Amino acid sequence: MPPKKQQSVKTFDYSGLEKGMRLQVESDGKYYAGEVVTVSKSAGRSKAPVKVSYVGYTGYDEWVGGDRLRSKALQVSTAEAGGFRHNIKAYYTMPQVPNPLLVDIFAREKGVDLVALEKTVDLPSLENRKGDSQAKNPAGQVPYLELRDGTIIAESIAICEYLEEAKPSPPLIGTTPKQRAVARMWQRRMEEHFVYPCFNGFRFATAHPDYPEKSGGLAAFKDFFKERATPENGCALVPEAYKGLREWSVNKLKWLEALKKDSKDDFVCGKRLTVVDIQMYTTIKFMGAAGEPCLEEMKKLAWLSAWYDRMDARPHVKAAIEHSKGLLW
Repeated sequence: MPPKKQQSVKTFDYSGLEKGMRLQVESDGKYYAGEVVTVSKSAGRSKAPVKVSYVGYTGYDEWVGGDRLRSKALQVSTAEAGGFRHNIKAYYTMPQVPNPLLVDIFAREKGVDLVALEKTVDLPSLENRKGDSQAKNPAGQVPYLELRDGTIIAESIAICEYLEEAKPSPPLIGTTPKQRAVARMWQRRMEEHFVYPCFNGFRFATAHPDYPEKSGGLAAFKDFFKERATPENGCALVPEAYKGLREWSVNKLKWLEALKKDSKDDFVCGKRLTVVDIQMYTTIKFMGAAGEPCLEEMKKLAWLSAWYDRMDARPHVKAAIEHSKGLLW
């Protein structure tokens, strides 16, 4: 008996719909001219988030879902139900550290269950730098995916890109060339000039004689990277550079604040959540808890403070934070 064909599932991206936009609305099998009244972000309206008015029918408004709308601004993706996860054999991670937290939030926001595939790698014991783990991922970091054909996908942003392509909706990079390009532009800007300086400022500070009494930080991280960021691992610690790198990362936050402070943007790429927000949030969350200055400096910046609160309040972010308890929170 041949296997049953899996059912196709449509998902809708409503981010391109705006108030006043004209579209077509289905009613009783026919399509009528309509106009967008509002688009709700409430979870209770997820099945019918678009309120429309019918042109020529005064006072007749209705909440509808994407299956009853026609508009070039409405992005539709189709995937086979249950077909996504089967390519992933295992997800190697340690949920309490920032890059796994980034991937965890990204996956949860997309509706991908990586928790069921988790295999914990013990970073404090250097499990990631030896044996089977290092054979799978010679770079030594977590997280990384192992696909069923044996392919290893490491590096957090590469993993996010893989999840985005494997499950396009809801989009956290973009559904159009323009959306994807804008998200990648901002991701590169903030990774190179905020995330990297912040991470390396932290690493370098832990190796400095001033750490943590004079430099700030947590005693538990003193010399944590001494056996990790080695020449053999393709790295180097430059303790005297930590102050400059901390300043660099904070300056990038101030630069972003200056661009956003008079805007109505909810997120870095405008009105839509993207991988950029998630990467920035997890960096600030972890590094702030580790005693790095980015969190306290960010609190002095109005737009970024409000943005951080919005991120903190997201249900999937809260769930990921709960899952990552045990190290700094």
